[in-house]
Amino acid sequence: MLNFVWKKLLQFQSVAGYQNIVNNYLPKHNYLLAGISVVMIIMVVLIVADSIRVWLGILSGKMPLIKDTKEASVAQNAPTKYLSE
Repeated sequence: MLNFVWKKLLQFQSVAGYQNIVNNYLPKHNYLLAGISVVMIIMVVLIVADSIRVWLGILSGKMPLIKDTKEASVAQNAPTKYLSE
C-alpha cells in the first residue's frame, strides 16, 4: 500500500510539473520559470531514487541504520548530565 502511495505521489508531482510547464510557462514565454521547474522535477526524482536505494540497503541489511562516526563515538563517551546536577 505504501509503495503504491509513493509511486502515485511521484507520478502526480511529475505530471503536474509537466502540465505546469507546457500549459502555463511556455505559452507565456516564461522560459526561466520553465527551466526552474524542470530542474525541480529532476531533483525530486533524484532524491526519491537515492532514498529508495538507501531504504532498500537498510532493509536488506547491507547498510547500517546508523553510521558509526567520530562524533557519535565522542557523544557516547561523554558523561551524562541531568537537570538535577
